Amino acid sequence: MRWSYELWGVIDSRYAMKAHVKLFAILKEKAGTPELTLELPDSSTVADLLREMDRLHPGLVAGVGQTMVAVNTEYATESQPLNDGDVVALIPPVSGGAPVREHSAPQPEGRGIMPCLNEAIRAPRR
Repeated sequence: MRWSYELWGVIDSRYAMKAHVKLFAILKEKAGTPELTLELPDSSTVADLLREMDRLHPGLVAGVGQTMVAVNTEYATESQPLNDGDVVALIPPVSGGAPVREHSAPQPEGRGIMPCLNEAIRAPRR
């Protein structure tokens, strides 16, 4: 555990990592913002991020088991480690749309999630 000292006392610097969370659809509406920035301990995972979100914003990620998670435009599991500055997208299930065709063309290499979400995740933060 690392500790840093500041003028007004001892500050626990375990929270040295920041993750930028992009929210979509109902999550964005519930939060009232398209993006959140969370401070997390070093070596946190997606599951740690979700727990911290639930602590800071109770009810926002309820039912997250059905929500897709992407880290830096690639789908991720809850056990995936996070790094400082990672962009985590939370994509809740949506209804409607066209059915998936059995013989649809594969996505180009390196395009882990739908192109429109790739662009939204890469968009500069405001």
